[in-house]
Amino acid sequence: MCYDEAYVIEIISTMEVKQFETKDSGERREFPTGARRDVNTNKPDFTLISPFALKRLAMLMVRGKIKYGPSNWMLGMPFTTLAESGMRHFQQFLANESPEEDHLAAILFNIMAIIHFQEVGREEELNDLPKWK
Repeated sequence: MCYDEAYVIEIISTMEVKQFETKDSGERREFPTGARRDVNTNKPDFTLISPFALKRLAMLMVRGKIKYGPSNWMLGMPFTTLAESGMRHFQQFLANESPEEDHLAAILFNIMAIIHFQEVGREEELNDLPKWK
C-alpha cells in the first residue's frame, strides 16, 4: 500500500515521538533485487569488528558489572589509571602471566574507556596523563 507523501508527513508531524532525520548523501546503490539504499561510503562498518573480540570484551564487562556494579566505569576514571591497567595487562599477556585472566579483553576495555571519555567530552576532566610537549 502506498501513501501520499503529504499524508505521511501530516501523520508523522502529529505523532508525539521524537522526530529523527534520515541522513541522505544523495547517492544510491541498487541491489539485484531492485531494492535501493544510500551508499555506505565513509560510514562506520561494524561488521569489520571481530565478533570474537567483541564477545570477550562483553564478557569482561559482565564480570565487571558483577564485581563493581552496572556501568560503574562510566562514572569516570583518570586516564593514568586506565593506561596503567592497559599496559599492565599487555605486559602480563606478553609474559604469559595469569593466563586465566583475559588480558587482551582488559586492554580493549581500557582503550575503549579512554575513547568513550574523549567522545563524551570528559577528556579535560579525566586526562591526567603527562603533557610531554
